[in-house]
Amino acid sequence: MPRKKQGSLQRRRVQRENGVAVTSQQVEVSEFTAGPLPHPELYGGYEQVLPGSADRIMGMAEEEGRQRRLRKMILTVAVAVAAVAGVAVGGILLYRGEDLAAGLPVVGVAVVAVAFKDLLR
Repeated sequence: MPRKKQGSLQRRRVQRENGVAVTSQQVEVSEFTAGPLPHPELYGGYEQVLPGSADRIMGMAEEEGRQRRLRKMILTVAVAVAAVAGVAVGGILLYRGEDLAAGLPVVGVAVVAVAFKDLLR
């Protein structure tokens, strides 16, 4: 779970009438996390507020991971079946002597592969 901190520092110099310079600083820090689980500092807080919630949060994260892997596997199989079907159709058309038409399924398979490449990560 990536945890990022961003901060900014602003300085302001104030001059008083009697010649004394006063410097003030303002620091702002913001923090955010990404991922299915909350930051460990927050995770314990959930358990304190509602006992058993930490297990529920962990279960939700595990289920989300299972679902994501299942979708990825199904998509991978679908793309593989489409590729095999495209090559088979192209081979049949080539065997029948239709040279131009034989290339279309192969191009279609390439388009499908490019369209789904981001989903297969």
